[in-house]
Order: sequence, then C-alpha cells, then structure tokens
Amino acid sequence: TANDELGIKLCISGADIVSQEPCATPKGSRFSVKNLFFNVPARRRFLKSDTAEMRHIVNEFLRVALAHPTVGMSLSSNGQILYNLVGGNVKQRVAGVAGLQMAKQLLPIDSQTSLVKIHGFIGTPKTARKSGSDQYFFANDRYMRSAYFNQAVMDAYKGILPPDHTPAYYIYLNVSPDALDVNVHPQKTEIKFDDAAQA
Repeated sequence: TANDELGIKLCISGADIVSQEPCATPKGSRFSVKNLFFNVPARRRFLKSDTAEMRHIVNEFLRVALAHPTVGMSLSSNGQILYNLVGGNVKQRVAGVAGLQMAKQLLPIDSQTSLVKIHGFIGTPKTARKSGSDQYFFANDRYMRSAYFNQAVMDAYKGILPPDHTPAYYIYLNVSPDALDVNVHPQKTEIKFDDAAQA
C-alpha cells in the first residue's frame, strides 16, 4: 500500500507456497502467471489455441480495467506490453482500451432515477460494427451480461443501424446493493435485479 515501505513477494507453485519474503515495490499489485496447468494435465486437454486463450485473458483484463477506471493497470505477455492504462475517468479508460478514434465518437449518457443512476458512453451509428465486441455493462463496478438491457439498447438504435450491425456501449449502473443478486451464474457475470421490470 502507499503507506508501506515494503511489499510482499509471494511465489506459489501448484498449491504450495514456495517463498514469501518482503521486497521493495511500488504501490499496487503485480501478478506473473507461468505454466498455469502444469500439474493438471487433464485441464490442458480442454485448452484452445494460445491465441484463443490469450483472447480470453485480454477480455477478462478489459472487464476489470473498465470497471475500475481510476486504477492504473497494465497487461503484458511474453515480454510484450499489450495494455498500459493509467488511472483516470471513464472516458480516459475507454480511450485507453478502445483507442482515441473510438473515444471521439462516443456520446455521454447520464441519467438518475429513484432506482438507478446510469452513466457512461454509447457509440454513434458511424462506429457500429458487425461484432458486438465493444459492448459492456457494469453494475456497481462489476461487469455483467444482460440480454434484457442489451435489447433495450438495441431498441434505441432501431431504424438507425443496418440489421447486421451493433452499437458500441460502455454503460455503468449504480443501484442499491440490496437490489442485486450476483450469485445467479458461477462466473458471476449474470446479475439478477430484484425488480427487473422497474430497473
């Protein structure tokens, strides 16, 4: 932490702690993962290509990075830096993830009701693509998937986009924690609202 002069370097192999020692380190955390399934050969059989697995890792990284824009984060693989994101606001984080050209084409949204605060950015029709790769919902700083909310966004673009195109969006919902159930799906990406019809 910022108040500590020293951090901890912890090395784990399999389920065994190999070493734990103090070390000089900047504020924050750094994780290095190598040969993740070396002792679980059965799991390795289900792995896809290196490219596909790396894509999964990048997707998870982006979800966490977009959920916490004020935290600086970086991701590297085999010595190559893939992302180096400084802490800032949501628009700065989106620009770091999607690129400056995309960020310039985003429209801000900001709405408050008695049930939810909605803020973030949606793409102009010009930025629409055939793949829905730039579509993110977050509820209370947690990435979520929701066919219901996605359809609501798509309905707003009806008649504006070609049928096979989807808009980019980065939408953040802030609601009372009591109104959410995050234990719907093992991956914790599907969230149930107490009253989805009102949300």
